[in-house]
Parts: sequence; structure tokens; C-alpha cells
Amino acid sequence: MHGTGEVEGGEVAIDASASSQFVSGLLLAAPRFVRGLTLRHTGERLPSMPHIQMTIATLAARGVVVESPEPGVWVVPPAPIRALDVTIEPDLSNAAPSSPPRSSRAAA
Repeated sequence: MHGTGEVEGGEVAIDASASSQFVSGLLLAAPRFVRGLTLRHTGERLPSMPHIQMTIATLAARGVVVESPEPGVWVVPPAPIRALDVTIEPDLSNAAPSSPPRSSRAAA
């Protein structure tokens, strides 16, 4: 897939009360926006601040600066995102335990 064009960026206000993934997704894309991004959460609560902090730490490891001048506001200037090899463990939280294999021979 090859995309063309660019995203202008700028200021965005969203209610991310339903999922912090809205904030994380925008933060991950923001460094590549022409003007970066100033993101303001307008809702009453954020479901998972630790996940947003993990997103910010991941970006910092790749040379991206994310500032938070006040709670619920994040500022990401335009910047390159440094490549980094990462091994990600599989999410096995929904995996069922395996049963022992059944013998194909009938009992004698």
C-alpha cells in the first residue's frame, strides 16, 4: 500500500471517555502531521491513563516528544519517528488451555 498526501494536524478536541485508544491512536500518528497535534480530551474521565502513558513512553523511545501542559491535553510537534526493532509478546488472554491429544486407536 502506498499513501499519498498529508494530514495538516493542528488542534483537535475529542471525548475519549469510551476508550483511551482514541488518544493513543492520535498520539501515535501526530508526529507525522504537518503541524503536529494539540489534543484535548473533553470528557469527564479517561478509562486508562496507564495505556496513554505507555504510548507516550513508546514514542519517547523513538525520539518523539509529547508534552502535557495540563491534564487531558497533549502536544506533539511534527517529527520523524526513529525505527526500532521490538519483540512483542502475543496476547494469549483469550486462549483456551489445550487438551491432551486424543488417541486415534480404539481401546482394546
